[in-house]
Amino acid sequence: MKKIIVLLALPFFLVAGNLKLVNGKIKAHTEVMGDKTIDPATSHINAKLKMGKDITSIRGKISIGAKSLVSDNTSRDKSMYETLKVDSFKTISYTIQSIKMLKGRYQLIGTLNFAGKTKPLSVMADISKSGKNINLSSNFSIKLTNYGLKPPKMLFLSVRNQVDISVKLKLKG
Repeated sequence: MKKIIVLLALPFFLVAGNLKLVNGKIKAHTEVMGDKTIDPATSHINAKLKMGKDITSIRGKISIGAKSLVSDNTSRDKSMYETLKVDSFKTISYTIQSIKMLKGRYQLIGTLNFAGKTKPLSVMADISKSGKNINLSSNFSIKLTNYGLKPPKMLFLSVRNQVDISVKLKLKG
């Protein structure tokens, strides 16, 4: 019986491989209503991804340290870190559980672990393969309140609940 299982699994292991992150950037965008934008970003990304025969076989986790997100204003960053509870929840991660082709783009189906809450999140992405290189880009939005976070308020100003996220990764197989 063990030999049969090994033989059935062998084709997957022969084509499955780790994807190495060459470079990437994750940006977030929100606004202080009536004032400024908040645009933290990071290039400190950890990707533990594997791919079999094609793009739809990519599985794994993309994560960042929450404190690696920085903007052009360190005072605002401190407030952002308090809001995101980074001392308790140091990592933000997205786990890709499956990928399917949908209207010429790819739908990534997975979970987002953000501020200690893990919730299902499906996002659309553009993924292209050229030789051993794979480029992945996605733009999507989340709401802070969906993850148990309250958008901060400062006097008469409040931060928008919606955070727009942009992901660009260059991977190598």
